[in-house]
Amino acid sequence: MTPEALLAHCDNAALWPADRPARGPADVAAAYHDALALRALRLARGERPVGYKIGFTNRTIRQRYGVFGPIWGPVWNTTLMRCDGQGTVDLTGTLQPRIEPKIVFGIAATPPHDATLEQVFGCIDSLAVSLH
Repeated sequence: MTPEALLAHCDNAALWPADRPARGPADVAAAYHDALALRALRLARGERPVGYKIGFTNRTIRQRYGVFGPIWGPVWNTTLMRCDGQGTVDLTGTLQPRIEPKIVFGIAATPPHDATLEQVFGCIDSLAVSLH
């Protein structure tokens, strides 16, 4: 699937076809290459990255997916939904959303190389609960 087709698929919140070919083992380098192409498309249409999602931090599931370390990707201003202050989130435009609680860290500064835990904590600006 081309980056353009993948982005259109996501924009339309479409289900993947049932007869879609099975994926082989994960190729993380190829996935990051494709992600850069998607990033360029999103930037070209005016979207802005507003944060990053880190996945596969749970080591017990990595082997199942053929991934052997954490992976990351951007969160976009067009895909981030904020609570309305009343505890509700509009799920219009989503397809079969999974609700997974996460902790979101707002980072005020980049930690120094080889930072101590205290230095990392000193770079945190805010904390929030996220449902992903």
